[in-house]
Amino acid sequence: LMEIGDPASFQPLADALDLGWSAKGADRANAKIIEAAAALGGTKATPTVLKALEARSDLVKLEALEALIKLKDPASTDRLIRLVENESSA
Repeated sequence: LMEIGDPASFQPLADALDLGWSAKGADRANAKIIEAAAALGGTKATPTVLKALEARSDLVKLEALEALIKLKDPASTDRLIRLVENESSA
């Protein structure tokens, strides 16, 4: 869907994100969903990508951070600052 580039594909991708999914390969699937959703949805994807920061999978969290960097949405700033502060105090 990302290669096709149809922005209408964003919502089905966002709906497919399942952070509770424990099947083998689920972390890779969720990471690809985040990548594609951010590419197709632009800043509309920010809430979906921010939600992915809560994932158990480090791969999913990393993809979410990379997506937020690409999106450059000021709406994510507060959440990113809190994330850094929490990591600094851990």
